[in-house]
This record gives sequence, structure tokens and C-alpha cells, in this order.
Amino acid sequence: MDASEQLAAEGAGRARALGLKAEPRVASVPEKTAAEAIVDLAEEIDASLIVLGSRGRRRLPALLSGSTATRVMHFTGTSTLIIPSGPLAAARRGGRAGAGR
Repeated sequence: MDASEQLAAEGAGRARALGLKAEPRVASVPEKTAAEAIVDLAEEIDASLIVLGSRGRRRLPALLSGSTATRVMHFTGTSTLIIPSGPLAAARRGGRAGAGR
């Protein structure tokens, strides 16, 4: 199991522990962008929610090219939940662990 599959499995496990129905899926299609692969997979399996992580790229590159998460949100009709990475979430809280909980 590669790192992406491991992360997806952990996230699905957490969702199931909360009583949600969840299947880990990793979308990888060499001929497509990551956003296209995710949107296509969500449509193929009739997903009710797409959950994505955000690494918090620097603002200028994200503004110029758009992040995968942003592209998915704009090109899918499926509800999308973006979860910031641990370091990004901490930075947005001003470096205070657990703030805002």
C-alpha cells in the first residue's frame, strides 16, 4: 500500500468510526490532471461527498494555477470538503495547537 492509499484508508476509517459510510479511493490517471481524475471518479461511483486535503501552497502559485482542491470544487456537482493539513491548520490558528476546537 503506497502513502496515498494509506492516507485514504486512515481517513475512511475515521469516518466509519463516526458512523459514516466511507470507502477509501485514490484517483490516479496519467492522462488527466489530478482534479479531472477526482471529479471523474466521483461521478463514476456516484459519490455523495469528496474529501480532499489542502497543503496550503503559497498564494501566488495557487492564484496563478489554482490548487487541485479549488479545481475540484469548481468542476464537480458533488459536495466537497477541504481539510487543511496539520501545519496549515496550525498556521491559520496562529500556531496554537487545538485552537478553535
